[in-house]
Amino acid sequence: MPITCVPDDSRIDDRTLQITEDTTPAGLLRQVLTAHPRRTALAAVLAVLHQVGEACVPLLIGWALDGPVAAGDLTGTLTYVGVLGMAFVVLSTGYRMGARLAFAGYGQLEHELRTLTTDRILDARGFGGRPRLAGDLLAVASSDVQAVARTKLISFFPVGELAALLAVGVLLAVIWWPLAVGVLIGAAVTVAVADRAMRPLAARLRGAQAAAAAAAGTAADLISGLRVVKGLGAEPEARRRYETSSRSALDAALRANGSRAVMESSTSLAGGLFVVAVAGVAAHRTVHGSFTIGELVTVVALTQLVVGPMTLLGRNVGIFWAAGLASAERVLTLLRTPHDRQDPTHDRNLSTVLGVQVPVEGETERGEELALRIGGGEYRFREGEFVVIEATPEQNALLGRLLGGTSTAAPGPDDRAVLSGTDLADCPVDLIRTVVHVAPHDTHLFPDTLDDAVAAGRGTPENTRAAQTAAGLDDVLALLPEGGHTQIGEAGRRLSGGQRQRVALARALAGRPAVLLLDDPTTAVDAVTENQVARSVRDFRAEGITLVCTSSPAWRAVADRTVTLPEPTPGEDGYAQPETSLECTAGATS
Repeated sequence: MPITCVPDDSRIDDRTLQITEDTTPAGLLRQVLTAHPRRTALAAVLAVLHQVGEACVPLLIGWALDGPVAAGDLTGTLTYVGVLGMAFVVLSTGYRMGARLAFAGYGQLEHELRTLTTDRILDARGFGGRPRLAGDLLAVASSDVQAVARTKLISFFPVGELAALLAVGVLLAVIWWPLAVGVLIGAAVTVAVADRAMRPLAARLRGAQAAAAAAAGTAADLISGLRVVKGLGAEPEARRRYETSSRSALDAALRANGSRAVMESSTSLAGGLFVVAVAGVAAHRTVHGSFTIGELVTVVALTQLVVGPMTLLGRNVGIFWAAGLASAERVLTLLRTPHDRQDPTHDRNLSTVLGVQVPVEGETERGEELALRIGGGEYRFREGEFVVIEATPEQNALLGRLLGGTSTAAPGPDDRAVLSGTDLADCPVDLIRTVVHVAPHDTHLFPDTLDDAVAAGRGTPENTRAAQTAAGLDDVLALLPEGGHTQIGEAGRRLSGGQRQRVALARALAGRPAVLLLDDPTTAVDAVTENQVARSVRDFRAEGITLVCTSSPAWRAVADRTVTLPEPTPGEDGYAQPETSLECTAGATS
């Protein structure tokens, strides 16, 4: 670290927090406080230097008044002015450098916590238990993470404030020791008042943050489904639900702010009473000749100086800690949420599948077959096949689940997907997704250019262009002002529904996975375009295995065959057994 105290950013990705199953919210905050010990210690020293410099200013003024100013000594007065200037340089430099270090540590910890929460949110194994709203996850990864990281500032501001109290106490002891005792008692009373007021504040802050996250989740859910809501004429019910959630968040915020106001007013009142008491005692002793004019000025100035640190000490510790404690509980809850999928306990990897090289334990072999067991039936698909699957939405979700998709459908005890002789249940889901791609029906696009939305960091420009053509995007590219470099907006909302579907289809094709599952990929596309897209995709997917879950005649017309999954009906094992293990109808190819 150079002399300017600029933090070293080269190690920003180093992990300093160790979060385990035994980590408590208070334990997490303690880790935050003690992280980066060298930087934290230097920031604390600089905070102390700043406050000691502040405390020395009234003392120097008092000495100057009783000395050279009273004697009319111009040289001595100018000397004190120069010393005061040096004191201001020291205290200002100490604060600026110390604050820079403290906020750098706060920012780095916020980055680390946000990375941890983002990694958990994006974990391929998903979330088990109740569904988590996007707005709720966003609130945890933003405001809650920020509140936890902000507790790092307790190692800077309150340390300096405590140093100010001690420095003022020592200086007052030099003048008259009972004043120093009064400072210590006043500080203890102020901190005790803050601690008492902090207890309801922590619980109310926790409730306010949870209510705000729920309101954000409701709002995000409403916006994402606004077209459906309007189509159903459900605006009044949607409005009622959001107003209820928003009102709950407002009420919780008002309760928390009320507790915060009680805490701040009580600490300010305690500090104000202390100032009045000390000033009264100092004035009384000055009138009776016990204090000089310089000592009176010093005592009054020190008392005014100390009231800030005295009230802020309890307030900063109380509010930072209370808010951090409430948010730490929410962050830990997110990080510990059980996964929807569990990685296998044994190490089993896919072999070389359909030309895609994947790490393998032991020898490798070329696999050319996907076998599915679902609903009591067995279905086999070979390399190069283009198959349409007719099934219920629930069966589509289950099929996506078996192939490593994000569906939370629960497979039956006998449901399996076996690729190249390897049961996919024996493979980590992130490894499955290097070979198998499940494209869900709902399209999720990032605010990016159309080319980048299709490439998604996986394909070459040539491959991206070919995928766009196969998905029928040529006419869309011709209409856009900047072609593939045109920004498509948040969630692709600058495009129509059919255009968004084709972008999502092109993205699925651009990765050229060995196995591709499409779920109703063209429901928002007109019939003529759908026929063209189906033929183009069939030609594009000449290699690999392609499964399309749809009842569209356009896709059936180009399929090698159509597989119809039996309707799930209760049986001994949960499903009625089909008469044959594979039910197919011939389809035309082109």
